[in-house]
Amino acid sequence: MPRTIKTLILLLAATTAYAQLAAPSAPRASIALTDVAQMQWREIGPGSMGGRIVDIEIDRTNPDTWYVGAASGGVWKTTDAGATFEGLFQYEDVNSIGDVAVSRSHPNVVWVGTGENNPRNSSIYGNGVYKSTDGGRTWTNMGLQATRHIGRMAVHHTNPDVVYVGAMGRTWGPNEERGLFKTTDGGKTWNKLLYVNDQTGVIEVVMHPTDPDTLLVATWQRQRDIYDVGEPAMSDGEGSAVWLTTDGGRNWTRLGEQNGLPTGRFGRTGITWSQSDPRTVFLITGGSRLPGTHNGVWKSTNGGRNWTKVNAIAPRPMYYSQIRVDPKNPDVLFVLGVQLARSTDGGANFANVPLRGVHVDHHALEFHPNDSKKVLLGNDGGFYVSGDGGDSFEAYKKMSLGQFYHVAVDDRRDYWIAGGLQDNGTWYGPSMTRGEFGTRNEDYRSINGGDGFVARFDPTDRRIVYAESQNGNVRRLFFGPRDEAPTGTVRRPSVEGERENWAWKTDFIVSRHDPKVFYIGGQYVYKSIARGADLVRISPKMPLTERGSITAVIESPLDPKVLYAGTDDGALFATRDGGTTWTAVHDNVGVPVRCYVSTLEASRYSPGRVYAAFDGHRSDDDRPFIYVSDDYGQTWSEIVGDLPEFGSTRCLREDPMNENLLYCGTEFFAYASIDRGQTWTKINNNLPTVAVHDFAISESANELVAGTHGRSVWALDVSWLRQLTALTNRADMYLFQPHSAVLWTKAVDQPVPEQGTLVGQNPYFGATVYFRVATPRAVRVRIYDKDGFLAYFGGVDARAGLNKVHWDLGYGDGRVPAGDYRVEIQVGSETTSRSLTVLPDPVPVEQKAAA
Repeated sequence: MPRTIKTLILLLAATTAYAQLAAPSAPRASIALTDVAQMQWREIGPGSMGGRIVDIEIDRTNPDTWYVGAASGGVWKTTDAGATFEGLFQYEDVNSIGDVAVSRSHPNVVWVGTGENNPRNSSIYGNGVYKSTDGGRTWTNMGLQATRHIGRMAVHHTNPDVVYVGAMGRTWGPNEERGLFKTTDGGKTWNKLLYVNDQTGVIEVVMHPTDPDTLLVATWQRQRDIYDVGEPAMSDGEGSAVWLTTDGGRNWTRLGEQNGLPTGRFGRTGITWSQSDPRTVFLITGGSRLPGTHNGVWKSTNGGRNWTKVNAIAPRPMYYSQIRVDPKNPDVLFVLGVQLARSTDGGANFANVPLRGVHVDHHALEFHPNDSKKVLLGNDGGFYVSGDGGDSFEAYKKMSLGQFYHVAVDDRRDYWIAGGLQDNGTWYGPSMTRGEFGTRNEDYRSINGGDGFVARFDPTDRRIVYAESQNGNVRRLFFGPRDEAPTGTVRRPSVEGERENWAWKTDFIVSRHDPKVFYIGGQYVYKSIARGADLVRISPKMPLTERGSITAVIESPLDPKVLYAGTDDGALFATRDGGTTWTAVHDNVGVPVRCYVSTLEASRYSPGRVYAAFDGHRSDDDRPFIYVSDDYGQTWSEIVGDLPEFGSTRCLREDPMNENLLYCGTEFFAYASIDRGQTWTKINNNLPTVAVHDFAISESANELVAGTHGRSVWALDVSWLRQLTALTNRADMYLFQPHSAVLWTKAVDQPVPEQGTLVGQNPYFGATVYFRVATPRAVRVRIYDKDGFLAYFGGVDARAGLNKVHWDLGYGDGRVPAGDYRVEIQVGSETTSRSLTVLPDPVPVEQKAAA
């Protein structure tokens, strides 16, 4: 055989072998969009823990109309002074808000700058600016997509086509698309008016109250690194400064020492212009690494040309640097920070307002234009309104903006949920109620403080819940049989004599094989055989860098000796002997950048199979990265499939009933694959655009539960999706096996929620029958009891794709008894049937009144 032909055969054989190794065994199959259209997520809420508000705007022509911008929950609008709120910016391509601007002359013209302007470790990026000309009902992206984070915007007082946009640029890396941009044609074209360098963006844009050609602008040099820590690696620099223009941006003056401001490096700056006295302007600036002389409040009495320092207050500048002046009285000021500080003497003195029942960490404040005693406040806990000038505030818990980092469910059919939230601790509550109304804010309770992260239920005793706050502080809590407030021993796992790097979100697990076994990761993996007590180090030091820490730990459901751990700087390790020996496998994966290991998922179907999702945005790469190994991490295949390139991967979970069904949460959407990652389908439908940080799966309820970072918790019935395959997709008619139904005992005297109060949606109290047809047609549905009597009959004009029929379990004047039933669908002369089980209420009789 000629050498060239032999070489070609060998190469072809090697290529074929590699393709067979890399390709998942599941046949390629995708979820049809017609099926997705029938998916209905139910919003569980709650709204009681709020979520970070970054901007508030009031329509000056109708001061009862307010716009509220959330860091990761879109834009909300009220036209009745907060009695009710409507979500507006909910289904666009992104959901993180940097700023909202309303035209004074044409109030139906509303601008949204996407990408939160606070550069904290959990900030979400955007894709430019959007414009609405109908008060927020519809939106159009007007460009500047690569700016990623918008600091502030300003609209000309009389010409709505003239808009200034202050762009921060990328948070985790340099880029040219930052600075101050201006449009004079309503966003059709943009000109960059002010640019410093590829690390410096614009954080503040303030327009003179009466002269729209005069603006003050603050630039800020900042950048984060790969580590999941509080402060950015760079939060001040020579590029940070205050700038003045009096000709609409054609010419600029950089204000400095000659104007009374600090020289050299500058931090983040916020500016507020007095509406009642345009000669008076205040600014607050500072940086955590700057000398004290550079931090504080400055005042100008000549429109921003000259400045005098009046106070040294500057709370955590990188996260706040916000100052507001009363539109009626230039001596009344608020400085926003962890606490809310107020001055009544023009900034000479500030005192914290002693607020009760108001969350800390304030980011937005707006005065009512006609009554400055009415103050609107936004913070990490949501939205508040004061009617007494800021002495007290009322919480408006009408928007589900909870920023969940993690979510867990117990094993009940009417399962309970536990999850940790940004700056709002860990919350615990039911997924449903027995009444007409779904879950309400008061149905949930806070069970742990701090920043809430990972929560876990004991796999054998749902009364035991583990809840973590930042940096690996884990508590073990005990609940009574009726979910009373936690009692009993509370223990924080500790490592005697160890100095550790704990991630901001530290992962830990409770063994499925032995619930007394507990694992947690710092720079090392630790193990406890006493539910978190007496931790013992079982691994080498894992991070690739000195500042790195472990962000993901997982145990195989099939073998307790198989463990995996990943870090925030890209390390990935595996052990097959319970931690005695570990193998570094990160070089085998092939991730193009060293990046954060967001989740690890050991398969319950194959002993050597493990999935890894990497979040690259901290490494300045917004693409999704998902991989699978079938040999304990020795070789890996990329399974990103057809996921969009814009949208970091936050989590990857395997379905516990179908090995080919995977769920992926990204920075903006939820996806599912029925061929183990070869193809992916966005399954949001009515789920708003939001970062999905985690999925939990209730096997007893057949629901996929999404813990979102900005829209709280949502659940989806996946009973039919678990049965979807390439064959069912191609079938002319297919009846899915119905999930069992429950004869729930209805609650009586359930209080009617107040108007505008957030109320979750209960699951359907009955049986749901799913079926697919290839083309639209008439379908008859019959349900028979075990004796052959007809319990239900209905006709459906079925659409092509997925269809569903609800049966309320009613029969005559009552309900059918528990037992076995047969579901039958008929199309023309063809009939298909499946079994259906109706279960009694699982709650014991003595608990039904309490339930």
